[in-house]
Amino acid sequence: MLSLYIKDKSLIIKDVDKGQIAQIAEWFNGREKEHYRYAMGMDGPVKYEDLHEKYLESLVSVSEFFLSVNLDDVLVGFVKGRLDYRNEGEIWIMAILIDKKFQNQGIGKRIIKLIMRESAERFGIKTFYAGIVEDNKQGMAFWKSLKFCEYRQSKGYFTLHNKSRDLMIMYRKI
Repeated sequence: MLSLYIKDKSLIIKDVDKGQIAQIAEWFNGREKEHYRYAMGMDGPVKYEDLHEKYLESLVSVSEFFLSVNLDDVLVGFVKGRLDYRNEGEIWIMAILIDKKFQNQGIGKRIIKLIMRESAERFGIKTFYAGIVEDNKQGMAFWKSLKFCEYRQSKGYFTLHNKSRDLMIMYRKI
């Protein structure tokens, strides 16, 4: 796992630990599951076993990160992505989720800015990508507010509610 630890006041971004997988699964399967459907590009149940497998895959990969987002020792979200050293080096954000109770407080933007700063300082990364479901208007607005631009579109990348959806890749150079 590409290990990261970022502390900014009461916000701590660090590697997910096995004990947090159950809470992450609950976001995808609990009462608010529809609210989080775009976070992983999946519309069916996200099983604990599947998330645990993603966790194990990230543990053995030197380029993947699976980060918990903690506010005053409370898990409030996660970020999953990877570092790619092709060209000048890139960070790909594959998923970001903030607990609904903590959304619209600037936490998501703060997380991405901190990850970008840490990646630039520690690894020399200058290019950042994020993949989102094209019709995720809230997600598109989020990334655009961070000065990400549309890079490319992959037709039919996702199937949500039995409908083919496109993947929009956003990018930003710093």
